[in-house]
Parts: sequence; C-alpha cells; structure tokens
Amino acid sequence: MKQIDRCPCCNGTDLDVLPAAIAPFIIDYVVHDPAHTLCGFCVCRACAFRFFDARFEPAEIARLYEDYRGDAYFQARHRHEFWYRRTTNDQVGSGPALVALRKRIMASLLVRVIDTNKVESILDYGGDRGQFLPDALGRSRWVYEVSGVLPVPGVRSIASEADLGGRYFDVVALSNVLEHAPDVLDMLLRVRALTTPGTGVVYLEVPDEHFDLRFASRGRAYRRTLGFLARNPSAFRWVDLYSALFRIKLRVIPPFGVLRAHEHINFFSEPSLRRLLARGGLTVLACVRNPAPYRAWLVVARADSG
Repeated sequence: MKQIDRCPCCNGTDLDVLPAAIAPFIIDYVVHDPAHTLCGFCVCRACAFRFFDARFEPAEIARLYEDYRGDAYFQARHRHEFWYRRTTNDQVGSGPALVALRKRIMASLLVRVIDTNKVESILDYGGDRGQFLPDALGRSRWVYEVSGVLPVPGVRSIASEADLGGRYFDVVALSNVLEHAPDVLDMLLRVRALTTPGTGVVYLEVPDEHFDLRFASRGRAYRRTLGFLARNPSAFRWVDLYSALFRIKLRVIPPFGVLRAHEHINFFSEPSLRRLLARGGLTVLACVRNPAPYRAWLVVARADSG
C-alpha cells in the first residue's frame, strides 16, 4: 500500500490525523506484507472528507476484487473476522428487498432532474451484476464489472477498460464503488468521460458512514497498544468486533476502540462530494442524503460544457 498526505477530494493538506491500523484480513489477503500494519485516519478540515492514508496499489486492487466474495475471499475474511458469516457473504447486494429499494431510490432521484424517457443507454460502472439498475431505465443496459460474475437478464457485461473505449452512455451509475477507490478523482474522471457529451449524467451513490470520533484515542500509549494489536490478529479481532458494534449500531468509535482500514477507505460528506465533483468538471444537479435504513449520499451531476 502507498501513503498519501493530501485530501483526495479537495487536495488540501490541513489534516487531522488519528492513529489507525490496517485490518489483518487486508494484510493477509491483499497486502501480503505483515510488517505493514499501521496507518493514519485523516479528517480534512477544509471539506470534512475522511480517509485512510494507506491506499491500495493496482496489484492489491486486483487481488481484492478477483472473484470478489468467492470462496477464497470468504475463507480468508472469516479466519480473521469470525462474525463474518457465509450467509452474509453470499447475500451482500443480492437481497430482494435491498435491490428493490436501491432501484427505487435511483429512479426517484433521476426522474427529478432529467427526462428519463430520453435515456437510451445506461452503464453501471463497477456494479456487480447490474442488479441495481432501475427496470424501466434505458433501452441499452450495461454493467462494467471485473470480478467475472454474470449479469442479470437484460443487462450486458463489459469486462475490461479497453472494451469501454469509444462508448458513451446517457447515464453512468457509480454506486457503492467510490468508497473503495484509491484515487477518487481519477475514477470520477474516467466515469465522466463515458457520459454522452452535452446531455449525459453521472449518478453517484456512496455510503453515509459518518461516525462520531469524540472518543477516538490519540496518545503515545494508545499508539503502542495499536501496534501490539496489529501484530497479534487474535487479540485484534476482539477489539475490532467491539469497535464495529459501536460504529455500526451507534455510529461512534468507542473508548479504546480501533480505527481500521478495510475495504472502505473513503468516507464522504456533502462538502467533500461537491469539491470532488467540481475538481472533476461536473456540475451537481442534485445532492441528497438518504436516511436509514439505507444511509447513503446520492448525487446526480453533468459534465461542464467546454
């Protein structure tokens, strides 16, 4: 993994950096470097973007997402995170209720800002099987996905960046992808280039994972403890479970909890999304914070003219 010292959204350097660790699952399955265990969790004071300063290299991204959530992935993750069950692994992104909800959310926002009857083509960029594309949206429906899974009926697959060359789409969806991206601006620019010139839009969806940091530890003693935990996965897993329960259920990092870099390395706010989109040459048409049970930031943006 490489380390960065600037905000990926606004390029600012005024960062509050908290001590953090790289999850043992990530070290074992992706990084393959047991000496690389610690990192920083950064809060940008200019745009409120939060991120881990340890970023995946291209080869690490390839290892993580090849046969994503397949048997090797599950075995490695369950070994380090015993609470991660096979049913969870197999049902992520495929539960009928969640799929239906996400389709409704996407369709309802797009219809507010564009004439969806004129949408001829739609691409889900990094969208698994394309199962989240609203049923009535687009006559030509595509998904770009590198993990090798088969698309749902009615959606055609594009398996490589090279096959995307020269194609344009009226809507390009980037849903639950950007939180994983080592270079968020680069990914946004690649997606922007796929929109139909003048009329195409980007639909962006990222998790709303804003947790309270008031109890997060910073001192030298905590850093030493964090180093010990990172070197001892059997001890780390219990502190990780304790931290995850508070983070997910109460949206707070608990006292003596751990901030750990996992698959999600980016945590967005509305200001950070707007700064990133402006840097990427996109004008925001709508920006909505979706409430529970599906907490997410939803944005529709169009490429600036010229």
